[in-house]
Amino acid sequence: MGRFRKVLLGLTAVGFAGLGLTSIALAYTNPELLELVAKIAEYGLEGLKAYFDFLIELFKEAVAALV
Repeated sequence: MGRFRKVLLGLTAVGFAGLGLTSIALAYTNPELLELVAKIAEYGLEGLKAYFDFLIELFKEAVAALV
């Protein structure tokens, strides 16, 4: 489980870094698109939270089935 968390944390960090660079580029070239990027990030984080909640519940069910 520790390895999975590290990989997941690394992928999340890379995603946020990419989003940050994209935001900077958009703010420099077209400030109106920055609001759109903020909304995309907001909805993406909500979806990511729901996905992780689903994975946690699935893991709990799998552990309960093994015990």
